[in-house]
Amino acid sequence: MLPHHHDAYGQMVGSEVALPELKAAECSSFEADDVDLRVVQEPIAGMEEIEGVNGVVRSTDTEALLHYDHSGGFRIEDGRRIVVDDTVDTSRRLARHLVLGVCTGIALHQKKHLTLHASAVGLEDGAAAFIGWKRRGKSTTASALYASGARLVTDDIVVVPPDEDATVLPGFPQMRLDPEAVAATLDTTPEELPRLHEGYGKRIGHAGQRFQRESCALRCIYLLEWGDEFAVEPLPKREAFVHLLQHSYAQRFLGETGATPFHFEKASTLADTVPVVRLKRPLDLDRIPEMVRFIQSHFHGLAENS
Repeated sequence: MLPHHHDAYGQMVGSEVALPELKAAECSSFEADDVDLRVVQEPIAGMEEIEGVNGVVRSTDTEALLHYDHSGGFRIEDGRRIVVDDTVDTSRRLARHLVLGVCTGIALHQKKHLTLHASAVGLEDGAAAFIGWKRRGKSTTASALYASGARLVTDDIVVVPPDEDATVLPGFPQMRLDPEAVAATLDTTPEELPRLHEGYGKRIGHAGQRFQRESCALRCIYLLEWGDEFAVEPLPKREAFVHLLQHSYAQRFLGETGATPFHFEKASTLADTVPVVRLKRPLDLDRIPEMVRFIQSHFHGLAENS
């Protein structure tokens, strides 16, 4: 019997491990068939022999084995089970971050969802998603728009289900932010927010009442880059397709084993269906209010012309 039940990414998550970051499922009773994704904690053979690997140890189409020196081992099976090694201390936020981040992203990929390493907010009647390389400000951009009235859809994983071309599934009401991003975007100080991990800089921000609880249409994908001034450049579909592949969980964590025909097809369909634009903006955090207005104006223009 799984004591914890949650809704996240369109999945009923049943867990042996307490996952306080997730919203509790509303149903009062659950059958085994109701659960889409199980999180269990049990021994994973061979974990004690792995050292110096922080990431994927090996993977196939249906299974991935991960190891992190600071946390321990994880196994994702057929998109339906996340196994947490019994040596992992799940009371630590960082261990749960791995379960809810990379492990869940890989599990959903195994179930033929397109999973992008991205953040998304709800603006007007749809979602804007933000992709980019590390430290390009995906979460910071989402947080700034959230603070200006947008709804948080998801942070870290943008999930597009296999049976719909351009719909984003809601994640859970949490953002992971650098201290300087907290100070620049939220009405609080970094010291007032919990750390993701002891000795780790990132803080945990909560979306509160403006969390998007239903799936929504994906209207635009912004590729974040630094520039001297604010500018938007539409990407040709071929280039958009390449960037979607590069910023998918499958390509980032699984390499060649993640590059399945379905994965390519889904990324290609998304590039054909949703505008992908390069968004250049200054690194200066004092100009975040300008960035928010710039994105809002661009997104509104897309809605008017659709």
